[in-house]
Amino acid sequence: MASLDDAYRRVKRSKERLSDFKVRIEEFRKLQHDVIVPQPHPRNPGGLRYEFPNPVKDFAVDTSEIVQPLRTALNYLVIALVILNSKPVNESLQFPICECPDDFRRQIPSLLKGVKGKQVALIEGFQPYNGNHWIRKIRELTDTDKHRDPIFMRTSGPISYRIPFHVFNRQTLSGAIVNDPMHVEYNLTLPIQFRDGAPVIETLELLQLKVADVLDRFQPLFNE
Repeated sequence: MASLDDAYRRVKRSKERLSDFKVRIEEFRKLQHDVIVPQPHPRNPGGLRYEFPNPVKDFAVDTSEIVQPLRTALNYLVIALVILNSKPVNESLQFPICECPDDFRRQIPSLLKGVKGKQVALIEGFQPYNGNHWIRKIRELTDTDKHRDPIFMRTSGPISYRIPFHVFNRQTLSGAIVNDPMHVEYNLTLPIQFRDGAPVIETLELLQLKVADVLDRFQPLFNE
């Protein structure tokens, strides 16, 4: 039986991950503590390199895990429509996200094979060229991750670091010269932003809302 249950489950999972993500980010309003172990410098054999913690790089992974289920939900919508139409399901089925009508029409025979004309028209209504710029953001974020290029994020201000105490070139009792691990205190300037300056949390909430709205628009077809 055709249903959008699997699509809605993906949206729910995305919301759960975002809820956890918000808690993690808020923790960084408080002072964080870390220890940096000096590493040999790759271009200077006699030098050392200290890599300061940057949690924003980890946040990019969280963002990917929040957005990917949303695009999957849209793809599940297409599969559900094909099943509703009693057509065979194949691996090429996908919710197209196109920049112009010609591109969309070229995608219909493969990505929307088995989807009826009125259903195709509904899907086209959610394309970026019809004013739905939010769906472009879903494509950009998921495609970036797919191509193994981390999602770019930044704080809205500098990350503040403080080194309470550290000794360089300490001489041990045996006469050896060592560099101790460095204790660092830091916190983030919130909110976290995407490259274009859009706040991450609010953008993710908007994408979740919009994908849920798309599913809601199609839900009456499955109630008939």
